[in-house]
Amino acid sequence: MPVVPIIIFTLLTGIRQLSPAKLRQIGGATVGLYAVTTTLAGVIGLAVANLLQPGRGVSFTGGEAQSQAPPSLTEVILGIVPSNPVAAMADGNLLATVFFVIVFGIALTYVRSQQPELSDRVGVFNAFEIGDKAMFVVSVAC
Repeated sequence: MPVVPIIIFTLLTGIRQLSPAKLRQIGGATVGLYAVTTTLAGVIGLAVANLLQPGRGVSFTGGEAQSQAPPSLTEVILGIVPSNPVAAMADGNLLATVFFVIVFGIALTYVRSQQPELSDRVGVFNAFEIGDKAMFVVSVAC
């Protein structure tokens, strides 16, 4: 139950700390780190599979393998962008939810940087910070 609200509140609370310039820097570092860790995971997976050779000596009888064509890159990218963010949250589509929350948080950050008079008020970021703390209380109680 508390997973989606925790993701929303935590990401928005973290994005609150960033300026638009830092968002670019962190975005580049994140993409680089993702590329490195993905490559490392692939290398470790291949090494372990070649070392242990899972499935060696096993024979399958009496069935046909059914496979489905992998989605195209366009379908994968469009699958990340939710057509309805609320439906994505309700369905538990975490990747689409994270994408929407990050875009929304970046938009809030840009609005705050363009209109500094808004940051003097008790705003949406303060509400999200309170929600973040509340959802961690709820998750501990569950």
